[in-house]
Amino acid sequence: MTALLEAAAIAELPDPALPSPWALRPSGARRPSASRAVIVDTVLNVAVWAFLVWLLVLRRRA
Repeated sequence: MTALLEAAAIAELPDPALPSPWALRPSGARRPSASRAVIVDTVLNVAVWAFLVWLLVLRRRA
């Protein structure tokens, strides 16, 4: 971070809560596992919704 501050020629750190150009990455800078994370997230969401529907079906039968 100090090298970044020296290169930017400013004396204060950016606010971590605010968006900053230092935090942005080009779209091509994704990790190879990023697509796998999207698939895992989608499968998990579908599984949760299927479980909730299954619980509702069980409750209506009882």
